[in-house]
Amino acid sequence: TFSLKHNDIIELTLNGSLSKNYISSGAAYFYNKKTGSTVKLDLSGNRISGFPDVTINAILKINYENLLVQLTGKYVGSFFTDNYDNKLADYLKIYSKVADYTDNKVDAYFVANFYASYNLFINSYLKNIKLYMQINNIFDNLYAAYGIGKEFFPAAERNYLFGVKIGL
Repeated sequence: TFSLKHNDIIELTLNGSLSKNYISSGAAYFYNKKTGSTVKLDLSGNRISGFPDVTINAILKINYENLLVQLTGKYVGSFFTDNYDNKLADYLKIYSKVADYTDNKVDAYFVANFYASYNLFINSYLKNIKLYMQINNIFDNLYAAYGIGKEFFPAAERNYLFGVKIGL
């Protein structure tokens, strides 16, 4: 994590991860009814499903008097929906019943969000009124946030949230 605070008003925070999550040794076994034999697929060295090699997050925060403005960005590298890695096509040639799909990769994506709030201090009865708004996926990117096997789960399109929080 890297954090840079220019003053009490502007703050930039960056963090991320680089990782290699893989199967050190392992195999998948399938029974072939036609031949009565077991098919073994070596999974050693394959990446583990659901784990991207790269993730990066950034937050730019501006906090001036009663106003807070925050812009966040998140990059997630590509990852696989199963433990077959980029060898799925090869495994399907060895044994066609390994999977009923040929696409097992979630593409890398970037998403940015915006948040702003303003605090009003009215009187001793209404101690604080906070007005806020949030815009998620401000660039309206179409992407899959996750996947399992042949199922890909799309993220929400651009969406908005507005609110009022009253402190008594």
